[in-house]
Amino acid sequence: MATTRLLKDLPLEVLEHIVSYLPLYDRKSVSQVCRALNSVTFSRRFLKDVTLYLDTTWDRSMVDCLRTSTRRYRNIYVFSLSDTLSQYNFAFIVEMLDRFGLEVESFHCNSKLSGKQLWNVINRVPNILELIVEIDATNLKYGQNFPALRQLRHLESVNNVLQIRGLDMPKLTRLTANFGTSSDAVESIDVLRRITPQLRSLELVSKKYCSSIEELRCPKVEVLKLSGQICRGSERAVLTFFDGFKCLKDVRLDFDVKHVVLDVITQACPGIEHLHFKNHHLESDTFQLLERLKNLKVSSKLSEFFEYPFDF
Repeated sequence: MATTRLLKDLPLEVLEHIVSYLPLYDRKSVSQVCRALNSVTFSRRFLKDVTLYLDTTWDRSMVDCLRTSTRRYRNIYVFSLSDTLSQYNFAFIVEMLDRFGLEVESFHCNSKLSGKQLWNVINRVPNILELIVEIDATNLKYGQNFPALRQLRHLESVNNVLQIRGLDMPKLTRLTANFGTSSDAVESIDVLRRITPQLRSLELVSKKYCSSIEELRCPKVEVLKLSGQICRGSERAVLTFFDGFKCLKDVRLDFDVKHVVLDVITQACPGIEHLHFKNHHLESDTFQLLERLKNLKVSSKLSEFFEYPFDF
């Protein structure tokens, strides 16, 4: 009891400094001492790196426990065994967002949402900064507006989100887009064309060829990751696309990179520091191209069977 009183008498700044050194497990233990310590150990500051895991298979006791929680989680991850959320399971998610939504900055759902469900989620998280979701495009209202996304900083679209043509995300700097079909990519190109000029980080994955890739301009992108069939178009289109980068520092290209493409990248972006690329036939001139990259720290050639680094 004396120790508890001593801790409670410490200034808030000192308590927070002490708690900052504790791992999550120990913070949980400290939080059970008294309400005052609970409010410190799980204040908004220390919930930055804590994610509330919501499992739709939980029994009612778990749900009742959350209903009485005084914590205000900043990150929520929704897990469901099914590909889509039933009305019952989605009602549970809505209830949790009604409770914690004002503080939520990151929302991740592993199940596919309908357009209406996404709208209900977004309207409950007005301070959202990171969104990782997949939606069902079959019932998508393309002109639907999501004003809360105006302050979004990071979007990871597993599929179809970029087909919402009314998306307005002026503060978005990180985008990960995964296209399952060529039509997904085609339907997303309008939004992509509009937001890529403002991005700092871009990751594109496509199982099928993404047409019109040359329409994307990425002058501010510093981190670029491409994989799948994203660059299987005409050589002219691919070269036009890569010529639009001016600030690249970290590049990973998980497809067969031709010599002419590498020539364009190294000429347009001499500030590259990390470069990983796939090439089945390494040419002698490749090393001469890499010599253009005076700031290069790490470079590796990726193949289907082995990976080895180049040291500079």
